[in-house]
Amino acid sequence: MLQIDKQDRIAVVSLSRAEKRNAFNAELVQAIKQTYMDLNTEPGIRAIVLKGEGKAFSAGADLGYIKSLRANSLKENEADSMALADMFEAIYQSPKLTISAVHGPALAGGCGLATVTDLCYASSDASFGYTEARIGFIPAIVMVYLLSKTSMQTARDLMLTARVIDAKEALDLGLVSRILPTEGFHELVLAEVEKTIMSTSGQSIEMIKEMLRKIPELDHDASLKWAAALNAKARNSEDCIKGMDAFLNKETLNW
Repeated sequence: MLQIDKQDRIAVVSLSRAEKRNAFNAELVQAIKQTYMDLNTEPGIRAIVLKGEGKAFSAGADLGYIKSLRANSLKENEADSMALADMFEAIYQSPKLTISAVHGPALAGGCGLATVTDLCYASSDASFGYTEARIGFIPAIVMVYLLSKTSMQTARDLMLTARVIDAKEALDLGLVSRILPTEGFHELVLAEVEKTIMSTSGQSIEMIKEMLRKIPELDHDASLKWAAALNAKARNSEDCIKGMDAFLNKETLNW
C-alpha cells in the first residue's frame, strides 16, 4: 500500500496500489498521514518525495471506498473528511522540502496530493484534473491548497469544468514546477532534489516554508513586523553563521 525508501537524506514515499491506480482508501490516507508525521521529525531527512507505482500517480478516491461512505452517518463522514484533511496537513505543514513526482494521471484527490507539496515535478506524459464534479462530488479540501498556488480564476476554470490538463498547461498555470522526460523520470527527480538540498540550508528551507504559510494570513503591517522578527532570528541561526562565513571566505559550501 505504501513503501518508504530512504536514500541518504531523501525519503521516497511510494503509493503502491498500482492495481487500483494508487487510489485512496481509509487505510492509505492514514498511512500517508502517519508516514509524513514520522518523517517530519526525523533529523536526517531533508526532503520527502511522493510518487506512485504503476501507470498512474493517483486516481483519487477508490470507487469502492466512495460507495462504502454512502452508508455512513453525517458524523461519520465528517470524521472521515477530517482524516483526509489531516493527511494533507501533514504534508503541507512539513518542515522538510516536499516534492510530488507525477507521472501519468493525477486526478481528483490525487491531484490534491500533487498540489499540496512544495514542488511538483511532472513527467512529459503526466495529466492533472480536479474531476470531482464529474461524479457529483466537490474538491472541497484540496481547494484550500490550490488557492495558495494559483489564482481564483484558474481555480474556477479547473474545478468548475472538471477538465483534465496536460503537464505543459499545468506548468503554465503554476501547478507544476518543472517537466522532466518520461524516460528515467524518477531518477531525474531524485537528481534534481539532491541538487537542491546540496545547495540550500535546511534551516532556511524550514523558515521560508513557515513564512509562506504565515504571511498570507496577516495584514500588511502585521506581516512586515512578523517577517522582520523572523529575519532577525535567522541572522543568529547556525546555518546562517556557517553560510556567511563560507561566503566571506569565498568557499563553496555543500549543505
